[in-house]
Amino acid sequence: MAEKNLVIGNRTYKLNVDEGQEQRLQAVASRVDQIVSKIRDASGGNIDRDRLLVLSAITLADELHELRSRQETEKHTMLSFHANLADRLDAVSRKLVKA
Repeated sequence: MAEKNLVIGNRTYKLNVDEGQEQRLQAVASRVDQIVSKIRDASGGNIDRDRLLVLSAITLADELHELRSRQETEKHTMLSFHANLADRLDAVSRKLVKA
């Protein structure tokens, strides 16, 4: 297991990470840092750490919820498309058999 230093909200955190997962952890930490910075900047830097943590977690949870909702919608769209395509292919196949 490797050790990785991550900077989030101008603070350095030392975390253990599985080998090969360092880049993924860095990318995730960078996203968290972006959110923390955005919230802190929007508050004029006048926000306590607990509130900053909660607002950051809510923002990330909202992003995840939106992605899952979009994924579910796309899944249903694809299922409908495939069902429609299968029906059309079946109809064409029946016409060919009759011919």
